[in-house]
Amino acid sequence: MRKPEWIVLRMIPVLKLHLLMAGRVFIQPAMQVKDAAFADNVRKVLKEMQGIEDRRACFRCAICLIYKVNEYIFEGRVEGEITQSPSGADGFGYDPVFRPDKQSQTFAEMPPYLKNGLSHRGRAVQKMLQYLNRLQ
Repeated sequence: MRKPEWIVLRMIPVLKLHLLMAGRVFIQPAMQVKDAAFADNVRKVLKEMQGIEDRRACFRCAICLIYKVNEYIFEGRVEGEITQSPSGADGFGYDPVFRPDKQSQTFAEMPPYLKNGLSHRGRAVQKMLQYLNRLQ
């Protein structure tokens, strides 16, 4: 059996809030309520951020690709802010409370074509596709 030349190992998304509260930097896995629905996790973030003025945040995603014997990491990042309350019905996770920079809508309010063009996942995938296209 022939071994594949390339394998995508994993896509790892992370939400990082640019704030320090009682000496803590919040990163998505630490902000999740174990075995909870997305809505519960959004409520937890909003509760933790009550009274916080600097609501800057970013979504980051890393894709690991193994091609032949080499490992490549492609990172996508989008800067924005956590809103005061959820808005929008599309998307998942923290989309209802994340508004990218220079946008008037949260990810959950955006049509998929717009969100995908701005998202951290979309940017990481585009970087990987550019690399793969150069191989041909």
